[in-house]
Amino acid sequence: MKIKINIRPHTAKEEFDYILHLLKQSAFFKKNNYTIELPKHPVFLKLVQKPPKLGRFCKADLFDLFQKEIYNPDFFKQGISLLKNYQSMFKKAIPRFIQMNKKWGFKIFPEYKVFLTRYGPGGAYYPHEGWVIMMLDVDGTFKKTENPGETIIHEIVHIGIRKNIVDRFNLDHYEKERLVDLICILKFGDLFPNYFIQQEVNKNIDSYVNSTSINQLPQTMEKYVTDFAR
Repeated sequence: MKIKINIRPHTAKEEFDYILHLLKQSAFFKKNNYTIELPKHPVFLKLVQKPPKLGRFCKADLFDLFQKEIYNPDFFKQGISLLKNYQSMFKKAIPRFIQMNKKWGFKIFPEYKVFLTRYGPGGAYYPHEGWVIMMLDVDGTFKKTENPGETIIHEIVHIGIRKNIVDRFNLDHYEKERLVDLICILKFGDLFPNYFIQQEVNKNIDSYVNSTSINQLPQTMEKYVTDFAR
């Protein structure tokens, strides 16, 4: 099976819609201690204080302002160039996705679309579409991570375990994040030996997931949720 990882920037409309999505999800980000980047334009700063409930006309005017005064397609050129350096990493990772799919149902897509954005919490994923979103810093680089290729793999792992593991076993946010980190370390650690490990997670799962049990992850997680009842 051939799998592609295609990378491109958000269009102006996609970027605008993503900003509105971020604003509507502001309560979630605040609850989980995420800092999000949003446009510094005065009009958008007002919307940060009060998430938008926009009518069609108001939304159209806001998009027109965004397109004329904020969005710059040239901003993404450096990020696109930087990610070209990770093509060999992606080629090595893809067979491992396929292997996990065959062993225990890791969800894979024939094509993953990676969209670059100026806004958001850093990285995001859409499990039903196979989409990943990567945030660029103000200078067009990935300052929040030394290895942006690592972030893309991390988000693809999120997509891969969403239905068969996270939803099936009702894992909470901190269990999910720890499990993704463990999979990244155990399956892809040689590709990024300096992998960033999140600290605000649930580490109860650590004693269940190892280099052997990860090959039967549904059975492993079934034991975990039996011991740590939902």
